[in-house]
Amino acid sequence: MKSKAMLSVLVASLAAMSGCLSSKPKHETKLWTIECPGSALLAGAPHANEATPPQTIRLGSVSVTAPWDCDNIVVRRADGSLARDPYNKFASQPAALLKGPLLCLASQDGSFGRVLSSMTAASPDAILELTVTDLSLDCSGSGRQASVALSTALVSGSGRKVIADGAGDSKADASAGDYSAAFSEAFSSALKMAFSKMK
Repeated sequence: MKSKAMLSVLVASLAAMSGCLSSKPKHETKLWTIECPGSALLAGAPHANEATPPQTIRLGSVSVTAPWDCDNIVVRRADGSLARDPYNKFASQPAALLKGPLLCLASQDGSFGRVLSSMTAASPDAILELTVTDLSLDCSGSGRQASVALSTALVSGSGRKVIADGAGDSKADASAGDYSAAFSEAFSSALKMAFSKMK
């Protein structure tokens, strides 16, 4: 009798596992990007560091703190817990993904003079660094929102002295399911806020 019950459990377990091991996934994995929207989002932004900004800046380090540093989108659930979405991923690691939009948005902002890529060998007047402390899909409320929080620092080109810094955060509606658009909007709005506070 025991062996018959054990055999039934084994058969049920194998049947359940066969669905997980199937070559056809239940859901297709989607890849999302974060892009630089048009300059309209930054138009008219107040700038606190209008007193002789550096003439040339270069992008420095871009870091994303854990647990937001993985390519799976992190979901904040209604109970406050976090989960990694296996079916929605960023197209690359977030720190690498944000370098292009950061360069674009810093150039559009107009506070810094000339903005150079981190790959250039030119000596800048200052270096712009970015730290992202939230990059999540917030489902803790009634809808879905792309949530971004970050801080920026402008440091001297040689002595690593902080010239200016700022922080910003923003959320954008993601209920339409276009996570690229939602995260792009939230990132640019948070960065706009950080740039306006730099002093």
